[in-house]
Amino acid sequence: MVDELSIETERPLALGHAAPDSLRQWLADLASLRQLAQALYGDVAWLSFKKGETLHAHKFILYARAPGAFLHRYIEDAPRAPKPVHVHQGSDVRDLESVNFDELAEDERIDVGILEAALDWFYTAEREAEAFAVLLAGFKDGGNDATSVKVALAGWRRLQRDLMYCWRSQLYADATIVVESTTFVLGWMYGGSLQSIDRRFDLDTACSIWRCAAFLAADSLQQEVEEQLVAMMSSTRAARILAFARAADVRSEELAAKAMAYLVERFDSSWTASSHVGELSYADQSALVQRVGDRVTAGNLVATSIRLAACRRALPHHSTPWVEHVRAMLEGVEDFLVAVLKADLAHVVRTTAFLHLIDGVGFNNDVLEWLLSLVIRGLDEEGAPRAYQVLLTDVLYREGGILANARLLVLDALDGVTSYIKRRACNRGRGVAEKTV
Repeated sequence: MVDELSIETERPLALGHAAPDSLRQWLADLASLRQLAQALYGDVAWLSFKKGETLHAHKFILYARAPGAFLHRYIEDAPRAPKPVHVHQGSDVRDLESVNFDELAEDERIDVGILEAALDWFYTAEREAEAFAVLLAGFKDGGNDATSVKVALAGWRRLQRDLMYCWRSQLYADATIVVESTTFVLGWMYGGSLQSIDRRFDLDTACSIWRCAAFLAADSLQQEVEEQLVAMMSSTRAARILAFARAADVRSEELAAKAMAYLVERFDSSWTASSHVGELSYADQSALVQRVGDRVTAGNLVATSIRLAACRRALPHHSTPWVEHVRAMLEGVEDFLVAVLKADLAHVVRTTAFLHLIDGVGFNNDVLEWLLSLVIRGLDEEGAPRAYQVLLTDVLYREGGILANARLLVLDALDGVTSYIKRRACNRGRGVAEKTV
């Protein structure tokens, strides 16, 4: 039996627990391998001529899982069948290592049912406790008694470690594959989880694994990879994950939705963290702008403006296609700010965040000046007088007063509103303008 401590590994990137669906599928596949051992390249068999039964198994699983005493007694030193078993697989004919179970049963006082219970345990870590105890009674492996053996074998975690050892040690291996993503897929097949692989797991590898899983129709592996991608989500990775989810050969709506939600929630840090947001499709860029804009309210407008201003400052000064695309996206969000300011300016200027902009607690000259310019930008003939009144009474002449720098900016904004009204008066006639005022 393999020393459990000798095969413990730590992944360089911790990605959480293995997906339960993936593990359940793994155990189901192992159970199927056990039941179909004859057809699936089993290479050892126990023949009972009295009952006309034959049990098939795979040496690589037995040598990875079974105690040494079991291997000696039931395979290596067991009486051989008088005639080998021939197996036809395609155009190939193979001779299996064949054990005379009738002679073995007389010596060991066991029956086929007990041996089947042991094989079930070796393949799936599921067993009939009483039958298994009878079979292993008296076995010793590395100094442990039967109870210790049963404890050491308990649970699928030990099964996972044993099979990973089987893979790493190349026990009865007959093929070599060196592509990194395929190595992860093979490790998942042996260990039931991507967590059992000690190689570097990065975004490119994850995407390659997903495509391998799609080719193999391994749905549970695809699901686990998507969970790993969500766990890996960051400001620099989110846009790449979204682009991957939108790829023609992927089209994962669930993964795309989670990446989109991340980019919306953290737009101030993720849109400029790398070039990838600016390289998304026009449809995805438009969707991001729309979803960020839909979240803007009078209550959070100032906070959104501060984040938007920080995003603008983080943009590189040189002009490249992706920079221009992100800049256009920020301008699109601005349009939503303008709409909220136009519809509910009175509410905006009474929020705590706006008061902090003008009373010194959180004064930000650039953001205040920019917000006031957006007020001017959203003026229309009906709303201009209301905007003037709000800026005058609720901001400039507010009871608590405002900083001198803020006062100058508000006065400039009032001049801008007045200029707008005058221009409208010239265009529409004095009588119309006076009535509006």
